[in-house]
Amino acid sequence: MRVILDTNIIISGLVKRSTTLFRIIDFYRQNVELLIPEYAKEEIYEKINKIEKYSKLSRNELDYILSILFRLIKIIPKDVFIESLRQAYEIAKNFDKDDAPFIALALKLNTPYLD
Repeated sequence: MRVILDTNIIISGLVKRSTTLFRIIDFYRQNVELLIPEYAKEEIYEKINKIEKYSKLSRNELDYILSILFRLIKIIPKDVFIESLRQAYEIAKNFDKDDAPFIALALKLNTPYLD
């Protein structure tokens, strides 16, 4: 089994220090393939200062946690799902266009998208 994780799942796990991060690890331990489009990693690092502020973790701590997470989560390059992007933007325009890469990846791989 495999699932596509939304950036908000990762960010909320860091900020709230909830069980979300443990659930991600648990999925991995249960041989669930965790996927994100490369855009998600970029989005996390674009928001890293806010994450640092609200999580009350140092940048070094965040970098360490993210390095572990990104070893568990497979980052999929855009060229894998680029042909699904147009359809994904049509779907996402009704709620959040930033979700289009995740939707495109879900469409391409016929995989559930957890947001």
